[in-house]
Amino acid sequence: MPLNVLVVEDDHILRNTIVEFAAKQHYDAHDAATGEAALNHVNSHAVDILITDWDLGTGMDGIQLAEYAITHRPMVKVILITAKSIDSLHEQCDFVHRFTVLQKPFSLRTLRRTLREISGKTE
Repeated sequence: MPLNVLVVEDDHILRNTIVEFAAKQHYDAHDAATGEAALNHVNSHAVDILITDWDLGTGMDGIQLAEYAITHRPMVKVILITAKSIDSLHEQCDFVHRFTVLQKPFSLRTLRRTLREISGKTE
């Protein structure tokens, strides 16, 4: 059974690219453009891997979303994507040790490797 991936990114081009890529890697990929839409998904669907941008524009940010997801679904793996400084992340988040952080820009090869590492996939 494929793992469920939720991609949360306000940039629709990047969001669609990641969703399409994850689907090609045999994940069951879903997307949300806002933290609030992602909350609805987390509350009503299984999520094994959450890929979220730190800055989601208005409303809830990716750190708040990830903290919520970890609190309500303790087994969820989180990939936080950001163009911000990693040091800033450590200052703003208690759950930082639970995140895998990808600094923008990143390659699809890096994303594939990261997904494989956190999901335990070997193929």
